[in-house]
Amino acid sequence: MRDCTLSCGRAARNRRGLTVLFQTLLMSLLLVDPVLAGNADVIDVQVHKLMPRVFRFDVTIQHPGEGPIHYVDRWEILDEKGELIDERRFSGPYPGEQPFTRSLSHVTIPVGMRTVTVRAHDTVHGFAGLERQITLDIESRHDLPQ
Repeated sequence: MRDCTLSCGRAARNRRGLTVLFQTLLMSLLLVDPVLAGNADVIDVQVHKLMPRVFRFDVTIQHPGEGPIHYVDRWEILDEKGELIDERRFSGPYPGEQPFTRSLSHVTIPVGMRTVTVRAHDTVHGFAGLERQITLDIESRHDLPQ
């Protein structure tokens, strides 16, 4: 009888230990859920020429993790060397609006540049999502040397 008491007590403690372990793992997954949500992907870029070398960028971003901790906080336009030309910043998430499109007007592209990269940044993964490389329609009658 003594052996059963010892064995049964150990089994009960093991079950309690497994229950606590399972609850801890479940809580960990719930806390990590925003991290598992994914990256900020640039899925579309529309570029509108306003004046010679001056453009408006309409950028569409898909990002599944729109919460108070994990959200898109900006997108950037980079030159061919990876240097920042301009950026659009966001103060908070856009819950329920996926994908979302935001614009940036009066972006001046330096002389001699034809290609830019647009990328999005989120508060957890940084610049880990899909980027878009855009070839701009730079030349016009006003841009040609005289």
